[in-house]
Amino acid sequence: MEIRCDKCSVLLNIPDNKIANGKKMQFSCPKCKGQIILDPNESKSDESASHNQTTESQEGHIKENYKDIFEDDIPLDFYGEGVKLALILANDTRKRKIISQALEELGYQCIISETTREAMSKIKYHLFDAIILLDGFDGFDLEQSTILQWINNLSLSIRRRILLALIGNKFKTMDKISSYAFSVNLVININDMDNLTDILRIAFIENNKFYKVFRETLEELGKS
Repeated sequence: MEIRCDKCSVLLNIPDNKIANGKKMQFSCPKCKGQIILDPNESKSDESASHNQTTESQEGHIKENYKDIFEDDIPLDFYGEGVKLALILANDTRKRKIISQALEELGYQCIISETTREAMSKIKYHLFDAIILLDGFDGFDLEQSTILQWINNLSLSIRRRILLALIGNKFKTMDKISSYAFSVNLVININDMDNLTDILRIAFIENNKFYKVFRETLEELGKS
């Protein structure tokens, strides 16, 4: 469900499975901290139509502006079987180094992208276990981030295998409401990057536990 903050007008995406039994929810906007009241039973059909139009518009805009990527069939780099890949989307060299060191300590091979176009090319050809996106990447705030929109529009079979984390100064680290609002697995405050290894370690463990149960359920239903 997409909702817009009345105070700052940021558009937030709340996954339907995070809305408790159709009940009203109240939470703080991750951008301006204003209070948002969500009533999932109000104007459901209008929201659905608006969501479909917004999604189609976003996809059309992305494909038009980056059509050379979608038409290009030249494969990129090759990585060994079983290698855990992490994609780092950050333009700040110092912060990028901190992210790389944390991921490498956890056994991930890090791939760097400095532009949206380059990131899309890499995601097109490689299945990443983790993607870390720093606010301001390629000149975009997270609310207007083309790459964030594109990742969250990947097929579910691909998206649910990726731990997607955002780093910015507006978040409370590991805040679930902010994670839900941006449709990501993890949010991290930029001031907590000194503890990034431990934060990511916890997030990977929790994510693996969740999807282990999810995959087992699908297997039981014969849908794996």
